[in-house]
Amino acid sequence: MTYLHSSLANSSTPAEPLLAFSEVTVNIKMVHALEEKETVVRGQRVRRKSVVAADANDLLLFTLWGQHDLMQGSWYKLENVSVRQFKAMATLSTTVQTTISQMEDCGAAKEFTDADLQIVVGEIVDAEVKVEHFCPKHHLVQTVNASTLMTRCNECKAFCKTAKTTVEFRGHVSVMVKSTQQKIYLDDVQIRDLLKLKADESVDSHSLVADILVHDEMCIQTWREFVAKVTFNDQSASSSSEPSDAVADRRTGDSSVELEGEEAEDLDALFEGL
Repeated sequence: MTYLHSSLANSSTPAEPLLAFSEVTVNIKMVHALEEKETVVRGQRVRRKSVVAADANDLLLFTLWGQHDLMQGSWYKLENVSVRQFKAMATLSTTVQTTISQMEDCGAAKEFTDADLQIVVGEIVDAEVKVEHFCPKHHLVQTVNASTLMTRCNECKAFCKTAKTTVEFRGHVSVMVKSTQQKIYLDDVQIRDLLKLKADESVDSHSLVADILVHDEMCIQTWREFVAKVTFNDQSASSSSEPSDAVADRRTGDSSVELEGEEAEDLDALFEGL
């Protein structure tokens, strides 16, 4: 059994810490909203909200999938939430069995302050972005040519309209911070926000990486190991939101993609609560 580093305990057994890959019932206070956005996970568009939750002794990351309205400063009882591990950090995630109910004030909770958020600026060293296509039934499609009418899904054993496929970006940017190289994992929405791409826009991997490496520095806002926001920090390249001519040309060309298959395991840990 693997116990994760968090003093936030299972409400039914307060003396025990959270057990990895279990489902628990806990009482938490919602103390800070990190982000809320629609993202693509394994070909499905879902609403994801990431917040910082607290009990009397500790803070941890809580990911809510779907439509959930939690008020900052309020206490909630979470039933059947999944315990996950993200970079050795305990996290909670809703599942289809999760129920959330607001509670009366349960007393003092660990405080969240703006000092808990860290902002670093690093020089961009390298980048990698993988482009994955999914059929309407959410099967991974190995090869897609955006200029063709139809695409074959081997799982469905049938062709689908290429326009009905879903595109998901996932990758990383390595930055140099105080002589140390750090790898920052980015999901679909973070990459699209960073490069000012539309939610359904499909771009080939080479063009995405080129549009990142044209910049000099990146500003990263994190809470513990969780990346809350990334932006470009340089003035010259970021003064215009339009891509360079070379990158724009590649975006309008043939976007046939051969997938490599390997995924960022740390980022996947956040998605396993679905």
